[in-house]
Amino acid sequence: MSATAPTTQMISRPANAGAQNLPSMLKISEETFAAVKETIHTLAKKNLNVALPLKNQTADSLKVVTASQQHQLLRSYEQDWVTLEILRRFLKNSSSRARKREQVEKV
Repeated sequence: MSATAPTTQMISRPANAGAQNLPSMLKISEETFAAVKETIHTLAKKNLNVALPLKNQTADSLKVVTASQQHQLLRSYEQDWVTLEILRRFLKNSSSRARKREQVEKV
């Protein structure tokens, strides 16, 4: 009898992930989600230009923002889509605020 490790099925990104409430969709508690989100936001502030949206970040800088080391639940998702979705939302808001500040400073 051979002992083999069970294979883990990776969870793919749903088509409507950008419009969903992530904690509900991921079936995790608000507390767990808040901890994951805080880790990702901290890594983003440290390693990314938060004045730019996700699409304008370099691939190398995005590789640094891997929260799966601290939160093993993120390892279950294909291509880090949960991390990228949280980053996308965070950077959308932070880059929007940066643009508004620039506009106010120009006036």
